[in-house]
Amino acid sequence: MAAQSDFASKPYNGNPENNDDDDASDTNGHGSHVASIAASSDPNYPGIAPGADIIVLKIFDSNNSGNFLDIEQALQWVLANYQEYNIASVNMSLSTGGNHVNPTNFGIIGDELQQLAAANVIPVSAAGNTGKFGVSYPAANPYSLAVSSIDDYTNRKISSFSQHHPDLTDVFADGQGIRAANQN
Repeated sequence: MAAQSDFASKPYNGNPENNDDDDASDTNGHGSHVASIAASSDPNYPGIAPGADIIVLKIFDSNNSGNFLDIEQALQWVLANYQEYNIASVNMSLSTGGNHVNPTNFGIIGDELQQLAAANVIPVSAAGNTGKFGVSYPAANPYSLAVSSIDDYTNRKISSFSQHHPDLTDVFADGQGIRAANQN
C-alpha cells in the first residue's frame, strides 16, 4: 500500500473531520475485496493488475455509512497528491442508490470529478446494485466511467442486481462470484 488515510466520520455529527487519521483499516470487508480484485499478487488468485500500488482512502465508517463530505475530502486528497503518487485512477465502488438515465453532475463532488478528469486521473464508479435500468451517482456523472456487472465467466450476462444503461454504462466487468480477499 502506497498510502492510506481515513476520512470516515464516526459518528457523523456535522464535523466531517472528526476521524481523519492515517488508519484506513477495513472494518466491513468491501474495500479489501475490491482492492484484491484490482491488485492481488497471490499466485493462485491474481488481481487485474497484480502488485499495483494501492492508496486506501476510507470514507465508510464501521456501520458501512458514508456521506458526500467524506467523499469530497478523499477526492480533494487525490487532487492534492496525484502527482506525488502518480495516481492514474480513482475507484469508487459506491453509489447513492438512485437511478439516472441522463448524465448527471450534481452534489459537492462534481467539481472534484471534473478536476480529476482534467488532470488525466480517471474516476471509475460502480453503476449501482438496484437492478434498475439506469445508473446511480456518481456513475451518472459525465466525468466518471460507469461500470456495470456481468454475472460470471460462463454466461456473460448482466448481473440481475446491476444497474445499466446503453448510453451511461461505459464498461461491463465481472462483478459477481469473484474470489477475492476480505478484511482478514
